[in-house]
Amino acid sequence: MLKHVDHITINVKDLDASLSFYRDVLGLERMNTIDMGDHVLDYMGLPDGLRLEFISYKFSTGKPKIEATDAGLFRHVAFAVDDLDDIAARCAAAGAKVRLRPGYVDKLGCRTMLVEDPNGVELEFVQR
Repeated sequence: MLKHVDHITINVKDLDASLSFYRDVLGLERMNTIDMGDHVLDYMGLPDGLRLEFISYKFSTGKPKIEATDAGLFRHVAFAVDDLDDIAARCAAAGAKVRLRPGYVDKLGCRTMLVEDPNGVELEFVQR
């Protein structure tokens, strides 16, 4: 049986930009780094013991073009937040690409926004 989510992985384009965004904008703490030989793992701590794992490959990898409406792919991670306006301001100050500005979604009964991290990964922030 499944117990819980252990970690979420992002293959990073730019480790420094990724660390800066998740640390300085979202307030996560860097945990540790593990050199696996052909790639390096960097971990950031998420709430409730969950970890965010960045993979930096030591060789060139392809650059996929993924659209929000593509089928058969993992689309985004959604984070519950206390203050969506604060997160929106932090993302704007960091120059993050906004896919959906903060707004109330009647059918969901919450405020939400979508942004891209420095790797093009979509993140959703939800305030209930």
